[in-house]
Amino acid sequence: MNDTPDWITRRNAKKKSDSAQSAEDDRQNAEAASLIAAQGPEIWQRFIKGLAMNANALSKLEGEELFGAVTPIGRPGAEVSCQVNVNRHGLPPQLSGLVFHYTHRSNAIRVTRMSGEQDFLPFLIARDGVIGIHYQGQLLSPEQMAEAVIQRIVDEVPR
Repeated sequence: MNDTPDWITRRNAKKKSDSAQSAEDDRQNAEAASLIAAQGPEIWQRFIKGLAMNANALSKLEGEELFGAVTPIGRPGAEVSCQVNVNRHGLPPQLSGLVFHYTHRSNAIRVTRMSGEQDFLPFLIARDGVIGIHYQGQLLSPEQMAEAVIQRIVDEVPR
């Protein structure tokens, strides 16, 4: 004869189920972190190349008289930081730049404004398994992120 009330049996079953789900969540999180860490340096290098391509093309933006520069900081090919500046020809240089730093411990890109304000752009995995950079509620490729950054800086450059 079973003298255990049903509610106790159900509660114990729920605890076991919750514990199993928590263990599965931990396993999936560890897998995701490992995958992101493995691809992080490549994503960072693609991001830097995208920044440089977009900054260098600013002179082609008609009627804007803009120029941009991306300055990698660190050993060539292994840079972990870079500074991006965008200015307008004929005006004194403004503090319109940003410094980006790849933080492999947190799998993110740290963004520092000239004012000292900081933000983080985390790497996340999309449903299709592709790793991207989280920005304003979207998951962008490194190239899309570089384009969005340069566009945002351009919008902030004084006229």
